[in-house]
Amino acid sequence: MLFYLGLPVEVSAELPALGSAGDVLLADWSQYVVGLREISVRFSGLGAGFPNAQTHIRLVMRVDGQPRELAARTLPDATNTVASFVTLAA
Repeated sequence: MLFYLGLPVEVSAELPALGSAGDVLLADWSQYVVGLREISVRFSGLGAGFPNAQTHIRLVMRVDGQPRELAARTLPDATNTVASFVTLAA
């Protein structure tokens, strides 16, 4: 993992190209909430893998996530605004 100014830096292909809006993301991942939407499990029984006494299992999970707070908030000093996720402009 890379570190810059003592903070961890992660490189991702999911962000826009370098030089475009949103190419750098400052994130506090402790403020990101992940929810389990659906889980299903299916078993094939012994028929599919009968020669080797195998059972095939299919597990499907649907998850979703979003920041805990969607909007920036103003601190009690009424001058500074903070957010858990910030993208930089071009």
